[in-house]
Amino acid sequence: PKTGAQLFASNCAPCHGAKGVGGAGFSGPLQGDLTSGELAKYIASSMPPGPKKTPAAQAKLIAEYAHAEFYSPLAQERNRPARVSLARMT
Repeated sequence: PKTGAQLFASNCAPCHGAKGVGGAGFSGPLQGDLTSGELAKYIASSMPPGPKKTPAAQAKLIAEYAHAEFYSPLAQERNRPARVSLARMT
């Protein structure tokens, strides 16, 4: 069986880009505040566009991967580069 990362890379990344940053079919980054369960239901019911949809078991794996890696607010914060502030000492 494939992992969520493998399923995302083969099924989702062609349109959504690696790490959900946007691609040819979807220009914006994949970000939001749905839980992984809610995201899995959305993926199973609407992805990919057209008549063939992602099976629920695969949608769950994809959602768990995406939620942990880049979708959730916590993952977005973790992936944001650290900001360095300089202090002026006089």
